[in-house]
Amino acid sequence: MKPGQTPKSFAAALAQNMVKLQILEFFNVMQSRFYTDLNIKFVSYFVKTITHDGEFVVSYNKLLEVGVKVSTRPEDIVFNLERIGLISKTDYIANKDLTCFTLTPDAFKRCLLGSNRWKTYARYYEQLDCILHLFVYYQRVYSEIIMDLACQYIDKLEDGVNVQSVEITALTNILSEDDIVDISCLDENAIDYTDIAWY
Repeated sequence: MKPGQTPKSFAAALAQNMVKLQILEFFNVMQSRFYTDLNIKFVSYFVKTITHDGEFVVSYNKLLEVGVKVSTRPEDIVFNLERIGLISKTDYIANKDLTCFTLTPDAFKRCLLGSNRWKTYARYYEQLDCILHLFVYYQRVYSEIIMDLACQYIDKLEDGVNVQSVEITALTNILSEDDIVDISCLDENAIDYTDIAWY
């Protein structure tokens, strides 16, 4: 990292140097250089779930794993989920006996932000949001570079075709009219082309 380099300029440098990174790789690079106080385990888990928008992919037990004090009694779980505005079958689902709850990524985020440690999680989400915006910026710069390279390649191919056209025209002009044979007067049936080997 260059002294005084900002996260945005670093992301641009990655793209300009054609470093291809997926979202988790990008997140890890940015976290290790600019956001070292982030809880990498928690945030990398959330980054993995972010692509499952609206899907029920987060176990309710994950809240316990990240340190949110929650009840494990089914009736308390339902009450607490509904207390923060979550809707059954939209934000979370439960099995029939209410022993297994699964949340959407957004519902998981709302549970974290509704917990006693909301300030910590709010800071994590703020930094995560910054990194996601940087990733979008990085992808845009990377795509623009790829498009520029593709256009340059197409221009080069077009130039080659133009040179070949000029050469073909020059060769055609070399032929004189005497060299051109008029075949319009030939009888189609006079020559049997079936025995001629065409190579």
